[in-house]
Amino acid sequence: MRIQQFYERVKACKKSRLASKKKQTQELAKIPWLFAEVRQPIDGNMLIVPIVSSERRDYIPMGYFDSETIIKNQLLIIPNASLEIFGILTSSVHMAWMRVVCGRMKSDYSYSAFTVYISQFSISKIESKDRSYSSKNPRCKIKS
Repeated sequence: MRIQQFYERVKACKKSRLASKKKQTQELAKIPWLFAEVRQPIDGNMLIVPIVSSERRDYIPMGYFDSETIIKNQLLIIPNASLEIFGILTSSVHMAWMRVVCGRMKSDYSYSAFTVYISQFSISKIESKDRSYSSKNPRCKIKS
């Protein structure tokens, strides 16, 4: 992207923020080159889950990213998620659960953090004593 294109985008952002009815948004017109709202962790890793995923997939694609990565609005973020959480969410048990309880967009799965992840699947807290099997057993370690 050339400098002129960047300048035009920043200028359009400023104009849009000034036209807003919200006073906070109008104040942000003073710094149009910065994101208005940062909704992701400042440091550490995060597990990302797409909000909508094809019904033809056996597993929802999920991944780890660091805090330097900008996450778009169609992804859910689980900050500082452990490998145990990643393992559970990518398991066939969780996928079967997700197919039953999640919403739909057309025929595709619409993943909800509250409905599928937190309230129903009950994995919001794994006790440290339950983690010993994976951290000490070399067969359970993920190779990079």
